[in-house]
Amino acid sequence: KSFIGTQAGALNEGFADIFGAMVEREVGATFNEIWTSGQDASANTLLHRSFISPNNAHFRANAAGTCFNPGIADEFNEPGFWDPNGGVHANSGPLSHWFYLLVTGNTHQNGTTVTGIGFNDASLIAWETLMSLPNGAGYVDARDNSIDFAELNFGFCSQEHIGTIEAFNAINLPSALPTQNINPNISGGLTSLCANATTSFSVAPVANATYNWSVTGGLQIVTQNGNSCAVKKIGASTGTLSVGVATNCGSGSDNQTITGSSSSVPSTPNISIPDFPIC
Repeated sequence: KSFIGTQAGALNEGFADIFGAMVEREVGATFNEIWTSGQDASANTLLHRSFISPNNAHFRANAAGTCFNPGIADEFNEPGFWDPNGGVHANSGPLSHWFYLLVTGNTHQNGTTVTGIGFNDASLIAWETLMSLPNGAGYVDARDNSIDFAELNFGFCSQEHIGTIEAFNAINLPSALPTQNINPNISGGLTSLCANATTSFSVAPVANATYNWSVTGGLQIVTQNGNSCAVKKIGASTGTLSVGVATNCGSGSDNQTITGSSSSVPSTPNISIPDFPIC
């Protein structure tokens, strides 16, 4: 999967540095040791590869440290961009920086904000991406396979799915963030209650969603558990039960009006049984 002077070669070097960072973390290396490659091979800092700032003097010297964007597809196709005499090390910078952003979360200089997903999940995505790539694969293949695996393994619109896309957007390999239409429908409970009576409602579950139940008027929430909620009628006034459902990709809400009566639910009668002798 490694070809000198090609995107495949750059990906090979990038994944090698990523796995090196995984090993460094496991053995208790410092933050700077984890996010720098090559420091054990040479004391020359110009040969060190930084996950955090790949556009140092060694990488893209002609960019004067202001233009870290080798992820742009057009630039990949520019004649002479790939240097067969070691360019794969410099051109691995986008992948290394993608991994750093995916792990830690940060705002890249192009303005893209990435919410980090942590080392373990990011490492799994990186590993599965490498295992899925064919010979001669390029950066676009790595992007597409990473996003597909994150969605398949962690769920559509999961933070891992979104973070993977955001991190590629940050290195100028853009992919549209997914959207989701959420239209909750409160159902299952009684819409007319006596005072002090309780009833339960629910909405259809949505993967990776949060639920925010609230009441107004003559209602009180008794219990709420994800997509379900039990309420109690207080007095005779009408009340409204509301729910907001949100994921990383969309949100929706619904309301249910519940009318009331001044009559109360009868209490359990107190029956007195005479103590007759048993014959």
